Amino acid sequence: MDSTLDVSDHAILTEVTAFLAQVTAYQKKQLCQFLQEQPRHVPLDSLLSEKELPIKLELIGELRRRLHEDFGTSRKPFHFSNIQLAALSLMSVETLQDLRQDTISVMRASTPHYQLPFLFHGEFPSGTDAFAPMVNHDTRKISHLNNEQEKCFLRDQRRCVLTKATAVEPCYIAPVGLAGIYIDMDVFTDSTFLSQLLGDVWVQISRIMATDYPGAFKYSWNMLCLHPTLCRYWAQCLFGLKYLEMTANDDGSTVVQFQFHWMPINGIKSCKRVEPPYDDAIDAMLQTTTTDVPRYWYCNYHLKSGDSFSVAVNSKEEAVKMKAALELQWVAVRLAALSGISKEWGCEGIRPRRY
Repeated sequence: MDSTLDVSDHAILTEVTAFLAQVTAYQKKQLCQFLQEQPRHVPLDSLLSEKELPIKLELIGELRRRLHEDFGTSRKPFHFSNIQLAALSLMSVETLQDLRQDTISVMRASTPHYQLPFLFHGEFPSGTDAFAPMVNHDTRKISHLNNEQEKCFLRDQRRCVLTKATAVEPCYIAPVGLAGIYIDMDVFTDSTFLSQLLGDVWVQISRIMATDYPGAFKYSWNMLCLHPTLCRYWAQCLFGLKYLEMTANDDGSTVVQFQFHWMPINGIKSCKRVEPPYDDAIDAMLQTTTTDVPRYWYCNYHLKSGDSFSVAVNSKEEAVKMKAALELQWVAVRLAALSGISKEWGCEGIRPRRY
């Protein structure tokens, strides 16, 4: 190519056309494969909608005033904790408007603390092993699990969907423990807090549980191949994946596209009470205050917030289920990171969502 600098669209097209005319068919194929594997950068949205946030904070302030009238005193006024504020900020405007008629359901500070580990890891703070229901001596079930794992490997070509690294493990998107046994499924479907937090996603996940029980989330559509380091980061809420869109291919498969986001590592204490106005508290949740920030490099490529990736699943039905799983984890990981509770879980004893 001519080294003369000309960045006009016509000049670029002319240069590329001339270059392609000189290379072999094999080199063109390699170039196309390289370009397809490069992540596309999508404009990055805030973890909390900047458009809706002022409306939400006003409604949250109104909820606090009503709760203070019922439960607060001059010596001990009612205030939300950080994890409650984060959860309320993630709910829809419509849900917050409805809560004005039922403020009791958002009062208990223990609800998010108790149910968020279940939502993200499929286990409760008591240490219940969400993977235990899947371990049994039924060889058909073990074979089925291995078959689904192999489907994930084949679909992702045994490479990390984010970095193309060849050392990979299949990781769950939504924790398999959500529907391991009936009591777990009932905890999810009967939870007022989770229905308020997740909105339409709660309806979609409940439908998957009802139709695919038992083990509704053990299938390949709920897995992604990730490098072991990223599996560990995934379990520690250090990054999240935001669903973007799905497109149909001519062969009947459907491409699911999602966006990578590093989560903030803030200095928030989840149980600490927050006084209004809440703007400063929200700003603190969105800030990273540690210098020990995890990053990931592979072959001179480092993951950046805003990078988008895609996975082709067999059918639109599987794509719709993967979309629901991605949207569930997107709410859960943001709540865990913004509220600071993920730091309280720590790294000890927390299993990455993998086989």
